[in-house]
Amino acid sequence: MANISDVAREAGVSKSTVSRVINCNNIVSEEMRVRVTRAMKKLDFQPNAQARSLSLKRNNFIGVIVPEIRRPFYGEIIDGIEETLVNAGYYLALCSTHNRPGHELNLARLMRERRVDGLIIVTPRELDSKTLQNLAAEKFPVTLIDGTAKALVSSVIIDNYEGARTAVRHLIKLGHRRIGLIAGLDTPECRERLRGYREALETANIAFDPSLVVRGDYLEESGASATEKLLSLHGRPSAVFATSDLMAIGALRTMRSYGLQVPDDISLVGFDDIEPARWVSPMLTTIRQPLRQMGEIGAKKMLKILNGEEPEITRIVLSGELIERESSAPAPPAFREEYLRKG
Repeated sequence: MANISDVAREAGVSKSTVSRVINCNNIVSEEMRVRVTRAMKKLDFQPNAQARSLSLKRNNFIGVIVPEIRRPFYGEIIDGIEETLVNAGYYLALCSTHNRPGHELNLARLMRERRVDGLIIVTPRELDSKTLQNLAAEKFPVTLIDGTAKALVSSVIIDNYEGARTAVRHLIKLGHRRIGLIAGLDTPECRERLRGYREALETANIAFDPSLVVRGDYLEESGASATEKLLSLHGRPSAVFATSDLMAIGALRTMRSYGLQVPDDISLVGFDDIEPARWVSPMLTTIRQPLRQMGEIGAKKMLKILNGEEPEITRIVLSGELIERESSAPAPPAFREEYLRKG
């Protein structure tokens, strides 16, 4: 069985350099890190987690709290977190709040009692400041993914405003003027997406119509029922922007039940770019969130905090990307003619 000396010899570096790579110390250059990592793989070297944790007074477990485990959205983030942590010699302790507001505090206390080395919280909500203040007072490492807090912990989020604005501008460029919005829960990210929706309309001189905004809960069934309300309006929309892909998939089901062809009769755009967005027919035009990258960055932030390499609170904002597939197309002629008559 290979040991640290064997790895150092194979990589042509000192044993202390190998140790720094194992412990994710940023003093090591990227070139050295690559050489050591390749040597470890070649020799099938597995760091002794127990010895490492004893020397660092750590248990090598990071707590991860998510609203729910079964949603594809969170699955991709968890994959990014797990791969990053495992490569650094850490393991996950995963818990779900089951979408119960405020339950993050209870789980955080439980994780703390179980002596995890740090905590990554994935949530679309704005966390209670008291929760984070208590953890910060104990100098307990915490990072946020997809959530907001009042400058108490480091975080990584998506630019929800710009993502929504991009989606609606895409539909406007296709000639749509009556655009329905299936909004999510009343969370900071949803408010930002609503703001982006309204800004895109205003820039195009399209009046905001509150009747075209219907709330869901990010899940498929709520998207289906919200679409029923939109299609029942006296002047139905020619396009719908759903603020999650699951709600868009539910919307697609309802549109079909009304005998509408997507995108010939009505266009549809989602938000997230989870895998099912590529499985449905027509494939879903959507705003891609870099979900796996969000998980990787959140985990790397945690590792930096544990190694004393991130003394300041930082906030990283990632950009979404419009992915044009099959569910969006130019507005039907009847809708364009109606708009011209009114204009």
